[in-house]
Amino acid sequence: MKIQRAVVLISKMPKLSLDEITKEEAYELWEFLDEEYKLPITKTRLKINLAKECGVFIEQLDAVANGASLAEILVMESSDSTGNKLTLKEVKSLFSSVADEEDWVIPFCHKMNITEAEFVWRWALNERWRSIRNRMRKWAKNLSNMHDEIVDTYTVLDVIYGLISKEEVSKPTSKFKRLQAWDNPIASPHKFWFIPDCGTLLFIENYMARNRNGEVNREYTPQVSEAEDCWCWIDVLGTTRLHNHEQYIPFSKYQEPLGGLVSGNVSWREASKILYDYPKGGFLIEYHKEYYLFTKGTPALQVQALSVRMIKTIGYEFIIGVKDGLTDVIDVSKMRIQNLPFELENILKKHKIPIQNSHSSHDIPFLVIQVAYSWRAEDGWGWRYMSTHEDSSIHDVDDYTTYISLVGVDNE
Repeated sequence: MKIQRAVVLISKMPKLSLDEITKEEAYELWEFLDEEYKLPITKTRLKINLAKECGVFIEQLDAVANGASLAEILVMESSDSTGNKLTLKEVKSLFSSVADEEDWVIPFCHKMNITEAEFVWRWALNERWRSIRNRMRKWAKNLSNMHDEIVDTYTVLDVIYGLISKEEVSKPTSKFKRLQAWDNPIASPHKFWFIPDCGTLLFIENYMARNRNGEVNREYTPQVSEAEDCWCWIDVLGTTRLHNHEQYIPFSKYQEPLGGLVSGNVSWREASKILYDYPKGGFLIEYHKEYYLFTKGTPALQVQALSVRMIKTIGYEFIIGVKDGLTDVIDVSKMRIQNLPFELENILKKHKIPIQNSHSSHDIPFLVIQVAYSWRAEDGWGWRYMSTHEDSSIHDVDDYTTYISLVGVDNE
């Protein structure tokens, strides 16, 4: 698919009719929009390359930019191009090899017109990208009439194009029971299993594998036949999947409980100390035939609050970012708060941000907040607001390496 075609389709969404896009185009476009691994170099390295190709120092480039973002600067380089030359696959192929290339930035920009360049660079640099990606997700949800947040877009597309029925997806999902948070300080679990990384948990049922949030897992579902309900996870070495109910599962091995009242020889108090060395670890607990998850969450991070919007049914959604290089910040995730803490609300009001303006996203002048990554029964893993650090600088914001070392990549 040409970039120009992708731009036209996105610009019409979410009102695009089904006869205006082919099935192949829909899957290819979403695969591109949903791509996680894009540019293999940092923003700082990209800016240095651009300055070098322009024959100026990076400080001179910043002065000419006059506050424009890196994506906006790169779009300017495409102002004289007619575009319509590159495909989405060619863009991904080029970006996969640029780490070892020299003098590629400007020639690449000259192959795109302004609208194509804005689309590609916002995608590559994650600059205000989520709103573009969500256009297609909203389009797919509207066409399928499936508004359940836990159903992934690939599954929604499968419903739209008749590869799976809506009933097959919605009926099991609506009956799926999330793990409950274990918050009983007195009782000892009947059985418990150690989970090194809770992000690897899968729920296994008849002919279906689901991520912990109930979403259909596309990789493992084709391998599941008849099965008793159980939970499955990756072992501490990261090489083997284990499950907690004695039965045959082709990609997993049965694991005896580590301890508990019914079986096992490790006490609950002894076992819970393990989590200090596994920030993403937890214990799967069976208690009175119900399953629970006990975690300690991960250490706190200092992040930059980039933007905020109010969603009536949810509360407030913040886009948070971490450093990529010395001074560049990239958005990495979102954090939802049902009710704004007093100190945070005051700061937003001080910056004259209209927080009651429903669904409109508002940029936040520089603000550092402390957040923790933890698990709750109602919405699974997510970022939780802890405190505001109004006097902090960009040097206090944690970097991308720290973010990845703590969070990794979840399947949620």
